Amino acid sequence: MKQNKIGIIIIHYGNWAITEACLNSLVNLQNKNFSVYVVLVDNYFLKDKNIKRHRIINKYIKETKNTGFAKGNNIGIKACLKADCTHILFLNNDTIVEPDFLQNLLNHQYGNNAFFGPVIEHKVGHQTLYDYGGMVDWPKCQPKHINKKSFFPKGKPLQRDFVSGCCLLMPVEAAQKLNGFDESFFMYLEDVDLCLRAAKLAYKTYLIPQAKIFHKGSQSATEFAKIVYSLKNVFTLIIRHCPKKYWLSAFSFNLFFYPALYLRWQGRKIKKYIFNI
Repeated sequence: MKQNKIGIIIIHYGNWAITEACLNSLVNLQNKNFSVYVVLVDNYFLKDKNIKRHRIINKYIKETKNTGFAKGNNIGIKACLKADCTHILFLNNDTIVEPDFLQNLLNHQYGNNAFFGPVIEHKVGHQTLYDYGGMVDWPKCQPKHINKKSFFPKGKPLQRDFVSGCCLLMPVEAAQKLNGFDESFFMYLEDVDLCLRAAKLAYKTYLIPQAKIFHKGSQSATEFAKIVYSLKNVFTLIIRHCPKKYWLSAFSFNLFFYPALYLRWQGRKIKKYIFNI
């Protein structure tokens, strides 16, 4: 039986120390039954001679401009295909992985007809939460992450509509059939679109409770960029995936939701500034 070879794709942008911490955590992976092939796609316009020297990097690809999350990962997919990888793992550069997370993801194979994601520990303000994948609220076409206040490392795989693209494992055949991420998304919601397109090809998406990583959160995009790309991309999700009977409610909700969210963020900044004077 052919040993699993996991192509791990990481997009570097911005602070090298953040990416380096992610790569360092991969050094400690428990990999008795698989090998890894790490591809680093450098989307940052500043050169750093230390990046390509990291010992765990197998393939370094330097881009001349920021190609975005979707295209950057698709570039990485091509490198993994050339390296004869059996699986592809998309991993954000602002994550820290547990040594056994990948082994735990690989322990649950459904005939190579499934995507897998780990529990993602993250912080919201001063509160620690655990992301257990997500479901789509179709009347609003709103992807909702299932967050819990405690980590439960037991139980069967949990079927989800999507898992976060900050850590998503898929068989290489699925990447080929789907042609990777839709590059028109550039960033945000491309992971939801990928899982929903996969579902139409009979792939299922599972959250694996035993696998866990830590996500520092977005380190590069501005709040305005987050809103603009999210609003644009959710409209694509509606047209592509949402049942037509929900189109009116979904468009109406998102036209209000994202601008209101941006105003809320700005209000918090103003309040913080005033009270810190």
